[in-house]
Amino acid sequence: MRLIVVVSMAAFALGTAGCRLLGGLPCEVDGHCAFGQACRDGTCVPAGATPSEGEGEGEGEGEGEGEGEGEGEGEGEGEGEGEGEGEGEGEGEGEGEGERPPNCGDTGIDGDEQCDDGNWLSGDLCSSTCRLERSVTPEEEPNGGAVTGGAPDGNGHDFTAAQGPFTSDALILGSISPPGDEDYFLVRNTSGSAALLRFETYAEGVRSCANGLDTRLVVFDAGYGKFAEDDNAGRSNCSRVRFLPLGAAEQVHLLVLHQNDDTDAGAYYLGIDFIGPGCGNAIREGTEECDDGDIDSYDLCAPDCTLEVSRAVEQEPNDDGIQDVGGGVNGNDFTITLAQAAPFTADTLIEGSLDVPGDEDIFAVQNTSGSTVTLSVETFGAALDGTCGTPVGDAIDPALTIRDELGNILSSVDNSSGTTCSRAYLSGSFLADQIVYVQVTAANDTDTFPYLLRIDQ
Repeated sequence: MRLIVVVSMAAFALGTAGCRLLGGLPCEVDGHCAFGQACRDGTCVPAGATPSEGEGEGEGEGEGEGEGEGEGEGEGEGEGEGEGEGEGEGEGEGEGEGERPPNCGDTGIDGDEQCDDGNWLSGDLCSSTCRLERSVTPEEEPNGGAVTGGAPDGNGHDFTAAQGPFTSDALILGSISPPGDEDYFLVRNTSGSAALLRFETYAEGVRSCANGLDTRLVVFDAGYGKFAEDDNAGRSNCSRVRFLPLGAAEQVHLLVLHQNDDTDAGAYYLGIDFIGPGCGNAIREGTEECDDGDIDSYDLCAPDCTLEVSRAVEQEPNDDGIQDVGGGVNGNDFTITLAQAAPFTADTLIEGSLDVPGDEDIFAVQNTSGSTVTLSVETFGAALDGTCGTPVGDAIDPALTIRDELGNILSSVDNSSGTTCSRAYLSGSFLADQIVYVQVTAANDTDTFPYLLRIDQ
């Protein structure tokens, strides 16, 4: 069994050895780049490296009679081909996504931006140039009631008014207005075989839910019984239900409402995805390096199912060597003497294992940024395939403890974000040059399994 641990520090980027890039993406600041990369001369590159050449964008011009060809002007390498009639100069458009609006990536909807999810990556519904990657279907009212006080599961339940059926991927622009508005959508599987579904809400512009928008999703089966539900598993106060099985010719009704069913929350987007074989189905297939079942960026697994950081390998022994069971979520085998090698000081993905009952893994992490930062620690399934508390694979239950050099517990967590994975914080208290020790255990200090741990500073 192998374990994967991610250590990431906001102030420092990962060294270039073994780094798996999202590669050559344009940027303005380091925050626009993936883990282990930095922004250099407007391009995301491995930390310490020079910008690499990316795919060309922009327009090209050519001279000549009739048809003209020329090299496109833009970022990285690119050629543009165009046709012009008559004598003189012909103009052509270069291959690429066109010009990026000046404020694209700041999460605000500016100018002619159609969306802005805070990054410059494509494949997550909002492209690198802040254009929607899926056509929008407007909500059609009436598609439910508008009576307040129906939280958490709604009180209109007018399934006959549901909009649909939706039989393929869709992006719906709806609105929770007036207070108590409940929106129903019918989703039907007409593929001829079983499918997995993912439903997710976003703020208008494919952004995180905030400023009063706090959605809730409830899914009802064909008999109108509650099948699944979620409040805040999406971005911020947005909602997400994923890996929902739906048999051939089966259908479900999906309800979107405000979390309290009493607020005029305004516009929202609803994404409907039929998850088939390939990237995004939470199953590693073919050449995929990871598959966490979503299309989010900056969560270790990129929208194209490549890793956003490089890997290191756990080195045993990295506990006290006794491997006693019965230590619970905080374990009972802590030691700093055998904590793995030198402290980790940059973004890292460590692959290891809890091999035997009572095994615990301890890793030293040091803040070398020169200033106090926030440290967060989060576990994932080892294959990055959604194995923490989901219907896919065997669920694992890792617990996290952060200790100082004396063994004092600074933070300890078991289970977060609605799954059996965990996330712990040192909020604004990881001091310059301080070394802390991240301890990974099975919640019952007995089970054996692989997992991931991400640490952000």
